[in-house]
Amino acid sequence: MLNPERAYNDAVRVLRSLEAAGYSARLAGGCVRDRLLGLAPADYDVATDALPDVVLQHFRTEERSTIPTGIDHGTITVVMPSGPIEVTTLRKDVETDGRHAQVAFGTSFQDDAKRRDFTINAMFEDADGRVYDDVGGQDDLKAGVLRFVGAAQERIKEDYLRILRLFRFWAKLGFTPVEGTLEAIAAERGGLSRVSQERISAELLRLLGAPYASDALAAMHSTGVWEVVLPELQGAASLPEANLMQTWRDHLATPHRGVAILGGICLRFAHLNAAGLLRLAERLRLSNLDGKRLAFFAQGAELLKVSAFKQTADLLDLVDRCEQAGGADAWTQIYAPIWNADAGLKAATLAIDQAELKHGHLRRAKLPLSGRDLSKALGMATGPEMGQVLEALKRSYRNGEWRSAEEGLGVARALLGKGA
Repeated sequence: MLNPERAYNDAVRVLRSLEAAGYSARLAGGCVRDRLLGLAPADYDVATDALPDVVLQHFRTEERSTIPTGIDHGTITVVMPSGPIEVTTLRKDVETDGRHAQVAFGTSFQDDAKRRDFTINAMFEDADGRVYDDVGGQDDLKAGVLRFVGAAQERIKEDYLRILRLFRFWAKLGFTPVEGTLEAIAAERGGLSRVSQERISAELLRLLGAPYASDALAAMHSTGVWEVVLPELQGAASLPEANLMQTWRDHLATPHRGVAILGGICLRFAHLNAAGLLRLAERLRLSNLDGKRLAFFAQGAELLKVSAFKQTADLLDLVDRCEQAGGADAWTQIYAPIWNADAGLKAATLAIDQAELKHGHLRRAKLPLSGRDLSKALGMATGPEMGQVLEALKRSYRNGEWRSAEEGLGVARALLGKGA
């Protein structure tokens, strides 16, 4: 985990290093915003009037590890002890098409601020902690509002992804857009079709997992953005209310919140089946693992509805299925929080929770008997019969019917005597 003090000190070292070489350099964008809000920035970005090649050579001279991450666009990554810091040459837009911008390197922090999306993201801070704000970002932070730098529609037309970025910051900070912003978004929402699906999906998943997502989703619905981004959910009668979203979020693991909440919305409000969820995952260009995770929300819910959980092993088997679909701890970190909030599934999820709490160590333990043991002690040959016996042994072990290898062999003999 990023150490806040070390990360800030490393960022200041980068600033002072560039200043000592005769260049201007300041912290830029989100890290300044977060520091003013009293939050620990997730990362630090630096803006400088030094050209990219100069930045690269300067830090290599200092024997710092450097990566030409986006050198054509002015960005060099400097690897500091606390983590990577992106150093970007000041820029101004020459031409934009709603997806990409042609930029020219510059020397003006004011010009660089004017090309940024929101006032709260267009401030700079020097190595002494002095904040430079030419767009009213500090006032908007105090007021808790989101305001595009300049005219909203012009900013949106430069990069249509800014529509989703606005909703993500709303979801993250609870800030609301100033008057006229939602009207501009509604008018320009069709431009999102020009943005790559990968960029849209990344913003969407981050948005869904944020603290104030329900308010942002309601506004996305009222502006028509929801239907553009997730047309598969147009048939949903409603969207989750704030208390449900908060319940989900409180019990989900942070890395999986976006996918899990998307699964919850699709399952509970749009009633998509597993095939529909797989198609959605493919269109959203999610990873193969996230696609499996998403589809299992429907598959697992069906199992919860129709399965007769007569034994502990039945309950623990479903936890296995969750982990096969979603990875380690998927039951507690991804699926159970969503299913447990559904009245029709709650009884089954609570039963599984109890079984996992009391007997999960049996599920996770290595079976004391192997196929080799069965072959040596009972003369069994490898094949379907052995597979059936091992599966039956696993279930009876999870039910607490035996513990030691000797006891297990007794169970195996009984199974073979019954024609298992």
